[in-house]
Amino acid sequence: MKLVSAHVTNFRSIEDSNKFEIGDLTCLVGKNESGKTAILQAFYGINPFSTFVYDRTRDYPRRHLSRFDDRHPDGYSKVIETHWSLSPADIKLVSNIYGSDALKNNEITISRYIGYDRQHWNIPCDERACLDHLISELGLDEIEKKPLKNAKNGKEALSILNG
Repeated sequence: MKLVSAHVTNFRSIEDSNKFEIGDLTCLVGKNESGKTAILQAFYGINPFSTFVYDRTRDYPRRHLSRFDDRHPDGYSKVIETHWSLSPADIKLVSNIYGSDALKNNEITISRYIGYDRQHWNIPCDERACLDHLISELGLDEIEKKPLKNAKNGKEALSILNG
């Protein structure tokens, strides 16, 4: 996987960095106190080497902290959204497990939020194609496959099977 772009919002001194591209060499340039370190700290949350949680009081922009609940009624504020391009090797690994039609494209999104202690991954996949592949791998006969014919995804298939 290769990092392609990122977007930082509502983190320390950064209200909105706008989406920016990441190349083989990316340089952060700006005046003192303009948010260069804040961008790096936001990135740290994507893959920290130890237990890490964005802290609402420490990390949310101070001038808006008193209105956090009004601005984010669900209690979550996105800090960083990163876009990654899957390599041919990554695509092959996914295809081996979920089938060659599993992925809709080769880009995934990984985000982190204040109020949520894990990464959020968005992998654009064709859930029905994945399910069809998994069903074919199970070697079910036609009678066993019939109830799963109308399932749109794995969750529906499990519900049907648990019936």
